[in-house]
Amino acid sequence: MGFVFSSEFRLFQNQTKCKMSRTEDQIAIPNLNFIFPNSEIEESDNGHYFNQIYLPEEVFILIFSFVPPSDILKLGLVCKKWYNIIKMHSLWNTIYFRKYKKIPKHLPWYTFYALFRSPIYFEGNLLKNNCGQEKFKYWKCIGNGGNKFRVENEPVGSDPYPIDCPDFVNATSCFVTSYGICTKNQVIHLSNNLIKYIVNKHKPHIYASEWVAGRFDCGGTYTLTLTLYSLPQKSAENSVEEDSEDEFRENAIEEDLENVFPVIDEYHSSRNLVVMEVRELFKYNGNEATKWKKVEVVLQDYKEEVSDIVFEHAGVDNQFWLGHYGPKMAGGVVKLLFDSMEPDNFQSASYDSSDEN
Repeated sequence: MGFVFSSEFRLFQNQTKCKMSRTEDQIAIPNLNFIFPNSEIEESDNGHYFNQIYLPEEVFILIFSFVPPSDILKLGLVCKKWYNIIKMHSLWNTIYFRKYKKIPKHLPWYTFYALFRSPIYFEGNLLKNNCGQEKFKYWKCIGNGGNKFRVENEPVGSDPYPIDCPDFVNATSCFVTSYGICTKNQVIHLSNNLIKYIVNKHKPHIYASEWVAGRFDCGGTYTLTLTLYSLPQKSAENSVEEDSEDEFRENAIEEDLENVFPVIDEYHSSRNLVVMEVRELFKYNGNEATKWKKVEVVLQDYKEEVSDIVFEHAGVDNQFWLGHYGPKMAGGVVKLLFDSMEPDNFQSASYDSSDEN
């Protein structure tokens, strides 16, 4: 089966500077200056014909809906018509409904693309090593009082984990605290340009949770804190040139997400500004918390731009016993809530560069 092209295709490629190997560069450039497909591109019947048989748009939408999300943007290289179809709400509505069995909100097409292309941000877990299965890798200790943090291969003095809970990723280990306050955190950098743009443009709620338990013979106090940070704006005199082409290629969303997410390194709070913070406190007495309890927090209605999400937990026993009798924690989760985004004030899928000002 073949298809008919006109000379418009080559002109279209040159005008949009598309390359098959860099399809997604059209929607991600350094510093979040996105260039989304222009909904006003002039269309013709080019792209509708297969073996000189005309196929309506609805047929293409159905066919395209079976294309893997990682490849769907490549269809836009064929012709102007296909270029516009890939950002139609009816296409992403079909894909969304097939998986979730419900009608989605009328959000911009690129939010659905991110959901299916990068599901770990919305349906997975942005925390690494959330049960201590890799000891303290990816974590930074802020306070290590008493006999310090410890990883137990299995919870001692409390009930086993809840059965078949995905938060524990099949691990059996947990973190346990002592008689001095033990605090550590993990920093999640929004290094993926498209995800960072969606967070700052559409403000999805940011959810965090963790499972907590205590020993049968000692009480304690546990605290879960979720904080959003924003990097200080660069002054004109300290501004630097835009990323080089090579650096841009490293950050483009076409790359495998496991290579760019999440970037974990030492966090310097003095260089960052607190956007919003929420904290949940859980206190219990001996024999009151041997069953695992899920502590949850949600951040919403944040105004400033977000560059980092910091998950922090702390625990201490309330009887000052030598050893590790403080709260146990495991199964921490951080994710974006896709369904919390609203289509209010959404007029088009185009990115307005004035939003950066």
